[in-house]
Amino acid sequence: MIETYKKNTLGGVEIEFKKWITGFDKRKLNIVLLGSQDIRIGEQSSDGQTSQFIKGDKIVEYQDELIRVYVVSVNGKTENVFDEVMNLNGSDYDFIMEEINNIGKDNASLEKK
Repeated sequence: MIETYKKNTLGGVEIEFKKWITGFDKRKLNIVLLGSQDIRIGEQSSDGQTSQFIKGDKIVEYQDELIRVYVVSVNGKTENVFDEVMNLNGSDYDFIMEEINNIGKDNASLEKK
């Protein structure tokens, strides 16, 4: 069973999030982000860093999949969650994306331990 938690947006909408995602979910996200030939690796700079370029539509597709993977419910509704999120106020959407990014950061730090 996946653990979840609930949080309210600034607009008072209750969103239920997964606390963590499965390997299958992670794989889906990676396929969306990395599965295209549109990713190009730039030349190495003097400081040894390599630039990567990703087309904007891949980023949008990745963000859509993040919502589908992490958000469990909106105001208790578990059907059409993606559409519910996308129909929210823009600031509520930003809040949800920020929360998803925080979950990802928390899980990344756990994986390093």
